[in-house]
Amino acid sequence: MERCTIIVNARDKFSTTSQCLKTLIKHTPQPYELVVVMGGAPEHLKRQWVERFGGQARFIFRDEFLNQPQARNLGLREATTRLAVLMDNDNFVRPGWLEALIRCQQETGAVLAVPLILETPKKIHTAGNDLYITQEHGAAYGYKHLRYNGMVLGDRCNLPRARTDYTELHCQLVGVEPTLRLGAYDERILEVGEVVGELVLRQRG
Repeated sequence: MERCTIIVNARDKFSTTSQCLKTLIKHTPQPYELVVVMGGAPEHLKRQWVERFGGQARFIFRDEFLNQPQARNLGLREATTRLAVLMDNDNFVRPGWLEALIRCQQETGAVLAVPLILETPKKIHTAGNDLYITQEHGAAYGYKHLRYNGMVLGDRCNLPRARTDYTELHCQLVGVEPTLRLGAYDERILEVGEVVGELVLRQRG
């Protein structure tokens, strides 16, 4: 499997970080480099994380709180691999997750690939997203649609691999160089960044 960098950043809270990292390390075979970017974390949590995971992860701490694009770009600039996974710290991966993402990227050549995202072990949050855009009186309006949202995931299903208009930010595999060069994660945008980043990449082919 191609070596990649896994970048974990905080989403709204720090309390899920240890379980996220524990699950990730358990279900992710080498080779990979794990980079954890945290802004504004209290000192006792920093010590706890380093003591527990310091031998398996490299931590980048900032005193100030970071928005997600800031944390993602910090991690991407530290990556030494062609591919990187960007993951929120409230994600809990399952066995085979990284191999499937890398295989998808290699077989499609896409600059960005995403997994199926679940809300619970059996409930789908999204399996790709559609963006409906309409214009009225010179203004454009977008409507976001989460594919298969709320549906039950059984032991097997017929979900196809498919192109998506945009992707949720929860977990993404990206090509490091084009993502940084094109500015897909705009640090000035605090809402709907997932849509903006996709439009930037789509505009550039």
